[in-house]
Amino acid sequence: MRFFSTPTRTTARRFLLITFLLAVASLCVSRWGISLRYESALAQSEVVVVNAASYSTDALTPDTISAAYGNFITQNNATPFFAQSQPLPTTLGGVHATINNVPVGLFYVSKDQINLLIPSNIQDGNATIVVTNFDNTTRTGTVKIVRSAVGVFSARSTGQGVAAAQTTTDGTTLVNVFNPDFTERPIDAGTKDKPTALVLYVTGIRYTPSQNPTSGNVADAVTVKIQGVTAKVLYAGLAKDFAGLDQVNVIIPPELSGINTDTGCNNVQVVVTANGRSSNPVTVKIGGELPLVHLTAISLGETKTGTLAIDDQVQLGDDCSTFFFDAYDFVTTVPNTVIAVDLRSTQMDAELLLYQVMPDDTLSPAPIGFDDNFASFYSNAPTNTNKDALLIFVVQTPGRYVIYATSSDLKPDSVGDYTLKLTTVDAPQLSYNQTISNGSITTTDLQTSSGAYLDVYWFNGIVGDNVRVTMTSSAFFPALFLQSNDRDFITLDDNATLTNTAQIPTPTSQIPNPVLFLPQSSVYVITATPFDRDRTGAYTLSLARLNSLTADHSKLKLNLPQAPRSVVRVQEGGVKSSEASLINSASRSTRIRGIED
Repeated sequence: MRFFSTPTRTTARRFLLITFLLAVASLCVSRWGISLRYESALAQSEVVVVNAASYSTDALTPDTISAAYGNFITQNNATPFFAQSQPLPTTLGGVHATINNVPVGLFYVSKDQINLLIPSNIQDGNATIVVTNFDNTTRTGTVKIVRSAVGVFSARSTGQGVAAAQTTTDGTTLVNVFNPDFTERPIDAGTKDKPTALVLYVTGIRYTPSQNPTSGNVADAVTVKIQGVTAKVLYAGLAKDFAGLDQVNVIIPPELSGINTDTGCNNVQVVVTANGRSSNPVTVKIGGELPLVHLTAISLGETKTGTLAIDDQVQLGDDCSTFFFDAYDFVTTVPNTVIAVDLRSTQMDAELLLYQVMPDDTLSPAPIGFDDNFASFYSNAPTNTNKDALLIFVVQTPGRYVIYATSSDLKPDSVGDYTLKLTTVDAPQLSYNQTISNGSITTTDLQTSSGAYLDVYWFNGIVGDNVRVTMTSSAFFPALFLQSNDRDFITLDDNATLTNTAQIPTPTSQIPNPVLFLPQSSVYVITATPFDRDRTGAYTLSLARLNSLTADHSKLKLNLPQAPRSVVRVQEGGVKSSEASLINSASRSTRIRGIED
């Protein structure tokens, strides 16, 4: 990939693209309008200077292609003037300009816009630009000079929309990423063996402080993210043969293949960051098919260590955010196997997704089970910083399943080390009107990363069943959780009043005899816990179905789930860990993905 680590060669296609960009940039005022700030400059005879790619007024760097807006007087105000050669002229249309008394090169001059090149020898700090008109009147303004302030050219020369960029797989053949109508053209993400380079045309990056300042390549100091996923930067520096033009060559992460194909996300954002300053976002469209999911086998009772990294597999969120994930597959052979998947990390907010492998070796379109940081709620700590995930799930049908170890829906693109443990849980099936009179929390029970021990039960519930779960203990203050197997419904009694009894639904002074009708026909999981770390002791637990009543959900004040992975949270007694949400459950993409053999 040596050819990706240097400026792309000057081909006819590349020459036409850049010439086109500069020409359209010169006409952008009449085509796209002037902002209120520019209009103010025109009215007050001031000069406002912006990055010609991003239109940012924040800061400029030496050798940046810039645009100055103001009320200028040229040799013929009706006719714009274009530079015809390089080096650039310092007088055009009878107009010349200086920055801190240093003459500037001019690309284009009209009565309200001048495209210019910031001199290469201007020092950092505030600088004064003086434009001398054809009639010797002057206009002045102030610009801030820094070492790096990158702007990315867009195809429409508006600083927005599809990038003025090209792709190449050999460093010679360059293909535009946009169609003639300036819509995004689907591009191939390539593979690890045959990568695709994205060539971005920018300005204001060549002087970025780097480890090798004399090499002409500041790639080590530049970050490029494509829809939040970090791409490998191979070259960042000047582009040959065009004054002020820089380029950035990056490898498109192959894991992004298919991210814009039938996913609801029409394009991805590309952002370049250098010296702590981020560019204007531009877009590209990545076509192709979603890559097969790479699997690592995990057995029941096994613990794996892993790391989410920037080159891991990528999953798309419903809001088009991206998430790295590792995938583990396992097999169950016994119906109604209850599993616990425990994902722990001190470096990221963990999330677990569980998929079923279908007969055609694809994954179920949506997760059949998930958990964000539910593990942390088996604790009565007043402030909870635990971000681990614990998924307890009744695997009703023997078969092959896949676990995604990933980050929270609220923390896209997170990376970090983790441990993943898959175990079976001794979880008795309950029947209605059954009582467990000899229940006991012991040190051999399932223990969360917060240190609370758990006992797990499950039952088959029918929509509309009027249920009550009660737990009593003289050894500790009990707490109860009730959830549907798919986590579309969760309720709890955290025993905020610190009594010897927990009950779902929870009585209150306003509602001493509450009722709870199950919102769906499902397997339901009951978790019984002392809440406290390392607490053990005896308890009794009962599951009752009460006399049938009319299931008027409007009187129950329950928000029934309206969409996959929504969560119903019934907190009659309040939640001790009130600073954190019970579950974060923004949906991930439901597009079907195949798996590797």
